[in-house]
Amino acid sequence: MRQGRFEGVVNKTLTDDRGNQYIQVKHQNRFFKVNIAQTEDEFREVLGFDNRFFRGKQAITLQVLQLISQFGKVVFYRAPENGEIQGVSQILYQSIPQQEVRMGEAFLYGTAGIGHGQVLFKAQEVLAREANKALIRGTVRVENTQTIRALFKAGYRIMAFDPSRYAALEEGGGRLVMEKDLIHEQ
Repeated sequence: MRQGRFEGVVNKTLTDDRGNQYIQVKHQNRFFKVNIAQTEDEFREVLGFDNRFFRGKQAITLQVLQLISQFGKVVFYRAPENGEIQGVSQILYQSIPQQEVRMGEAFLYGTAGIGHGQVLFKAQEVLAREANKALIRGTVRVENTQTIRALFKAGYRIMAFDPSRYAALEEGGGRLVMEKDLIHEQ
């Protein structure tokens, strides 16, 4: 990791003066600081925000969130004006019981937010590249057109439809499988 201020190096993981890692992302000619959750309080705060968007069987638990942080990263974006979380995301580099991750790939476990999807997608890409991953894969509900459009904008493509993805958990549990090639980008 590079020790640095919030300027200069673009789209890279940095470390602040207190030793906390964050991802600096440039988007629409502005710099964004995307934090990496490291403390119990941060995990609980991310969980609270995430649960506003995902309920019931789709909700993530604190234990799964902490497991993801052991085999990937849990990130969040705070609005600089008021310090409130505006977006959260999880990315895996290795498999966990809830999700298989293939060799050379990162898996976009989940993203939720209020208008900062592109910033979070860029942060995930930084993390995947720094972990030497060639591809990011994720799944999305067919009816979630907002996320599908956001992923297209971020460079993802639809690769398949998995009709049984969450069939045991919910009716109509199929998902689109979307991925972004980090080596042969278009």
